[in-house]
Amino acid sequence: MLVDEWVRAGVTDVVACPGSRSTPLLIAVAEAAEQGALRAHSVLDERSAAYFALGLGLVTGMPAPVVTTSGTAAVELHPAVVEAHHAGVPMLAVTADRPPELQDCGAPQTVQQVGLYGDAVRWEAAPGVPGPEAAGTWRSLASRSVAEARGGARRPGPVHLNLAFREPLIGSGDWNDGMNLVGEKGKGESVWLAFFLYHVLQRFAELAQRRGDSEFAGQCTNEATQLQQNIELHGWDGDWYRRAYFDDGTPLGS
Repeated sequence: MLVDEWVRAGVTDVVACPGSRSTPLLIAVAEAAEQGALRAHSVLDERSAAYFALGLGLVTGMPAPVVTTSGTAAVELHPAVVEAHHAGVPMLAVTADRPPELQDCGAPQTVQQVGLYGDAVRWEAAPGVPGPEAAGTWRSLASRSVAEARGGARRPGPVHLNLAFREPLIGSGDWNDGMNLVGEKGKGESVWLAFFLYHVLQRFAELAQRRGDSEFAGQCTNEATQLQQNIELHGWDGDWYRRAYFDDGTPLGS
């Protein structure tokens, strides 16, 4: 609903940083990108992602939501938010957050994210954990976030949406059935994460090559090749790729 309304409001690009707490929103972004509704840009480093989103806003005149997980990831957006504030560039900082019951109790990756960017933002909203009773408010939330970033009654600038998500972060259907038990004792492995690691190794190889570090580029390429072979050898069941392996070696679906 949120992403769909962004598209209706004219958003064409979203910058996504990998993370766990932001998974529900990233899934919606990926689905919209697959349908051709917008362009999704994956950037590993949050600070770089924020400046990339700032550049998109400067060029297009539309905010490009930059999505991060909770904790220090949200802090990394601050320099670009301040830049957007002073330069009058539309920007939409979207930070995932932990639910209220995981605040102020020593939970990892938890900082005070409400008000994080101070008076540098044109508008800020923290609607709380999404639920059926609040479903009707998320379209107006998305619409106003874009309008405020574009200026509204004031100069264009950054807007902060702090969105709390409660587990399960990827639904409670068959896809997630048992995945929380994978690697519980440190032995099981996720085939899905192996695909992600393969992509990361390739990107690092390209970066190292551009930086003139051929030795590290070669190491990343070799590791990626070995991982690819292992995925084909141990992850393919003849029809589909397996999802994961439990600690005892039992495969989890495909």
